[in-house]
Amino acid sequence: MRGTLRNPKYKGTLRYNATTQRLSSKHRQNPETDWIVVPSAYESIVEPATFEMAQKEFLNRPYNWSIDQVVEALRSILKKAGRLTPKLIGGQPYALCPEGYRRRFGSLSCAYELAGYESPHKSIVIHKNQICKLRTDLMETLVKLFPGEVFIQTRGPKPNRRNCIRLRNGTRVTVRTCRRKKTKYKGPTWILPPSCEKRLITLLICVNPENTAPELMCVLPPIANRFPVSFSEEHSWLRTGIRIEDLSGFCKVVREISRRGERPILGGRKPKGWMPEDSHAAMVAALRMRWAAKRTQSQ
Repeated sequence: MRGTLRNPKYKGTLRYNATTQRLSSKHRQNPETDWIVVPSAYESIVEPATFEMAQKEFLNRPYNWSIDQVVEALRSILKKAGRLTPKLIGGQPYALCPEGYRRRFGSLSCAYELAGYESPHKSIVIHKNQICKLRTDLMETLVKLFPGEVFIQTRGPKPNRRNCIRLRNGTRVTVRTCRRKKTKYKGPTWILPPSCEKRLITLLICVNPENTAPELMCVLPPIANRFPVSFSEEHSWLRTGIRIEDLSGFCKVVREISRRGERPILGGRKPKGWMPEDSHAAMVAALRMRWAAKRTQSQ
C-alpha cells in the first residue's frame, strides 16, 4: 500500500527519466528538473485528491522531518522524563526510532549532545571508539611496513567476523585489542573480550590507560575464549607466544608461530554452575544409583 500511495502512476501520471543507469552500474536519481511528467495519461487507480493527501501525510512523518524538528522531539522527551534512553525514544510516536537517530547523526551520543543531554555511557563509547581506531591504524601500519606481503582481508558483515590480517602465504592473523583494567594489585592488568577465533593466529594488543598506544604486543596461537579474561604480564597464555617490541618483526614471528602448529588456547571465566563433562556424568550416575537403591528399599 505504501508503494501505491508513493508512485504517481497510480493517480494516472506518467513519469519518464526519473532515474538513469549505465551498464553494470546502480540506478541514479535524476534531478526533478530533468523529469518528463505527463499528467492524466491514463485512468487513475487512486483519486488525485487522495494521492495528494497521502503525500502531505508522508511529509509529516518523523523520518521526513528536518534536523531541528527531530532534535526538538528529543528535547521534549528530555524535559518530560529527565533523561534520554533508546527505550524512551522508541516509545514516543512523535520521534524517530533509536536507529533513525543513529543513521541521521552517526550515533545516539551525537543526538543527545544536540538535545543538551550528557549521556552517562558517553565515556564507554569514547573508549570503544578509541580502541577501534587504534586497531585500524595498527593494521594499516602493518600494510605500509610490508607492502605486497601483508594485506587486510574483509571477512563479511557479521559483527563477530571482523577484518583480519592476511600474509602472502595465506596465513591469517586476527588483531585483538585489550583495554586496561583498574585494579588494586601491582602491575598492569588487561581484559580480553570473548571471541571464538579457533583458526586464526592472534596478535594481542594491550593498550595503555589512555587508549592511545599499545603497551604490550604479543603474537599467540589461536585463542577461543567464550568469556572475558583478565590477565597480567605473567599470565600463562603470554608464555606460549612471542612478545614483539615493534611491528618490524611481525611477519617473522607469525611464521614461527605458524610452524609450531599449536592447538587453540581455550579458556576464560566459566559461567555460573558450569562443570566438566566427566564430573557431570559421574554426578548423573550417582543419582541413578541412589534412586535405584530407594526403589529397592520401597519394594
